[in-house]
Amino acid sequence: MPNTKMHFDADVDNSDQTVSDTKTWLHGFHVYNNNSSASYLQLFDNTGPTVGTTTPNMSFGVAANSSITVDFAESQEFNNGLHYAGTTAAASAGDPTNGLSLSLRYRSI
Repeated sequence: MPNTKMHFDADVDNSDQTVSDTKTWLHGFHVYNNNSSASYLQLFDNTGPTVGTTTPNMSFGVAANSSITVDFAESQEFNNGLHYAGTTAAASAGDPTNGLSLSLRYRSI
């Protein structure tokens, strides 16, 4: 895909983290959870989400000591930018003991 970029974060925690503050298409991602309990990757279509208060647009559970890879058949559009956080529940602000490891592919305008 033209203009596709990569983003890597070795320590995804429960703070708002930015991929882009402009319109973004998410193509896919890989996330690893090095914790003894499940953790969640929350994705936001929002330039300033408050983790635990702002409802994520998507939330992906990752089992303990495992990983998931998601390749979207159609890229997911984030009109206001793409932000993310790693938490202990699908829409909470709990901080995982160990940060998640995230690699994603995206395109911004």
